Amino acid sequence: MDADALATGVIDTFPRRLDRSKVRLSQVTRLVRRLVDHVRGVGDPADADGFGEDVDLNLVSPEALAAAKSRMDEGFRKTQKLPGDEGFVYDVRKEFNPTEPNEWDESDESDDDGAMNADGIYGDDDDAHVDMLP
Repeated sequence: MDADALATGVIDTFPRRLDRSKVRLSQVTRLVRRLVDHVRGVGDPADADGFGEDVDLNLVSPEALAAAKSRMDEGFRKTQKLPGDEGFVYDVRKEFNPTEPNEWDESDESDDDGAMNADGIYGDDDDAHVDMLP
């Protein structure tokens, strides 16, 4: 995709709306790139206040990914509570009520009541505890 060629084509197609004396080719080129990226599902993490659900960080450039991660780290540090900070609570646990059905977080109910299997592991594989006793 050649954004310059597309932008030139847009300007040539709509000369009255995009008068070259008032609208620069670089402006239209930037707009065309953003539109194409949006259609492809690639967003610019530098837009607005960060990035939203419509930005697939797997598809952005390494520089944009580094910028997005840096912004996420910054947001995390602002809300992080360390031991000694007011309001710090060790091992916070919260109950969340999903609004949509899903399968990945449903627990597997078993009737073994945490019994040890032949491999010396208690319960299911999700929270394996190896028996360290002789």
